[in-house]
Parts: sequence; C-alpha cells; structure tokens
Amino acid sequence: MGKRRKTQAISGIYKITCTATGDCYVGKAVNINIRWAKHRRDLRQGRHHNKRLQWLWDQYNESYFRFEILEKCPPSVLAKREAAWIKVLGSTNKLRPQASRFQEFRVRWGNWVVVGILAVLVIWVVRSR
Repeated sequence: MGKRRKTQAISGIYKITCTATGDCYVGKAVNINIRWAKHRRDLRQGRHHNKRLQWLWDQYNESYFRFEILEKCPPSVLAKREAAWIKVLGSTNKLRPQASRFQEFRVRWGNWVVVGILAVLVIWVVRSR
C-alpha cells in the first residue's frame, strides 16, 4: 500500500469561484484542504448544502470552478473574518439569491421538458381556436 502524504493543515478563509459567472462562495475552515475535498465530493454527488453553488456546478462543470485561499488566520477569528469577506465579495452563500425551482428543475431534467411543455401549450392554443 502506498503511503499517504500528509499536508499541513491550513486554517483560514477560502473562496470557490465559478469562472463562467463570477459568482463566489466564501467559507472558513480549520483545515481548508479537508473542507475543499468535502465541497468537491458533495458537488460531484449533487448534494451540496448551498443550492446556488450546486446549481452553478450542475449548469457548468468542475473545470469552471477555482478554489483559492483568501486569508490564513487562527481558528479563533475565523467567523469574524469569514463575515467580513462575505460582505466585501457578495458571495453566493449569504448575499445572492438561491436558484429558482424552475432553474433547478431545468438542470435536472433538461431543456426537453421545457420544450415538451411549450409544445403542449401550442397544441392547446391551436385546438381552442
């Protein structure tokens, strides 16, 4: 079995950015690398707690996302520094609206459902004349 290389735990504030839209998510962690791994796992499995970030991930793909450290800081000030960065950057986790149910439905089922609904409406309108 191969040895797992240990990385030093980095405590601080990080940002996940969708490069296609510029939307960002700001977070805090005592160990940023472990937290990023959890974000990626949840996003890949379609179960991230932030619906807007999940919608962006589903709409684009992983290659459109950048993970970066904004600031290294001790655990005792993480909450205060995270709040400051969220306010400055206007991140999706606090200040941006969540994706609408229609957008989430469209991402999950594809445009063909929308086209099908429109076709039914057109047929209904034509028959009612």
